Formats: sequence, structure tokens, C-alpha cells
Amino acid sequence: MFAQRFESTVHTVLPNSEEILSQAKRLYGSDSKPMIARYYARKVIERGKKEGDLKKYVPRVFTRIKDKLIDLRASEKQSAKLKTEET
Repeated sequence: MFAQRFESTVHTVLPNSEEILSQAKRLYGSDSKPMIARYYARKVIERGKKEGDLKKYVPRVFTRIKDKLIDLRASEKQSAKLKTEET
């Protein structure tokens, strides 16, 4: 799903991405990827809400992941198959 690096795929959806990433680093005093990603995600949602479309800036890759997860089915445990064959 990620042909490129995750950060370069996701952290480019907002016009002022570099500014937002810098704000996150200053706020947390760290360049922790999980913390920066959460901050960026909040900003994406805030911007969409402000413009009247909550999903407007959600990266396409997340929509694709969601679509794949909807089609995902739980696999049958191999041990359950063996018990059925033994009886």
C-alpha cells in the first residue's frame, strides 16, 4: 500500500504541512513520529471541519486501507479444522 515512505505519503495533504510538522516538534519538544502523526491527524480533521468536509484532507491511502479492511474476513483456525477431521 505504501509505495513511498509513510511520512511523505501522509504528511503532504495539507498546504502548510511543513509548518504543522514544525509546530508539533516545538509543542512536544521531540521529533517522535507517533506524536507528530497524532498532531498532524488532528490538524487534518480540524481543517476539514472548518471547511465543512470532515474527510476532505484525509489521505487517500487511509480510504484504501479502510476499503480493504471491510472486505477482510476472519480466517478459520487450523486447530479447529484438525478437531473436525479427528472426530
